[in-house]
Amino acid sequence: MTTVSYYLDRLKSIFDIPSDSNEINLSFEWETQAEAKIILSKIIIMQKELRLLKKEINSTIKSIRLKYSEDKSNVGTGFSSLFRNRTIGKLNSIQKQSIRKKELSEIEPYQNILRNIDGIMIELDKIKIKLKENDPE
Repeated sequence: MTTVSYYLDRLKSIFDIPSDSNEINLSFEWETQAEAKIILSKIIIMQKELRLLKKEINSTIKSIRLKYSEDKSNVGTGFSSLFRNRTIGKLNSIQKQSIRKKELSEIEPYQNILRNIDGIMIELDKIKIKLKENDPE
């Protein structure tokens, strides 16, 4: 399974940011229409790369959920499930909650990256609008 740091490095590489830096700068400057078109092309490519990265992260999240769903489905199976009393039911419930907490804590860093990507995509869309507004065509 791919780690969170791998995805962070991939995100930084899309914007040509050194891996030791934590800030993504989304400022673009242009003076001529030709420069604006080049920047627009770069933004479109960045957005495609970001969408691909999001798909990969979502795939990793699905594999984590699958791993934990198997663990949750195994709770309560075995000899103790034959007795079906309240105590065993409570124990199974507690065990499932514990597995769910582990699952959520493992997924959370990936979801944070997805939220960051969504914010970046919105900012890139705003820049694209500015570029197109200044288009004399």
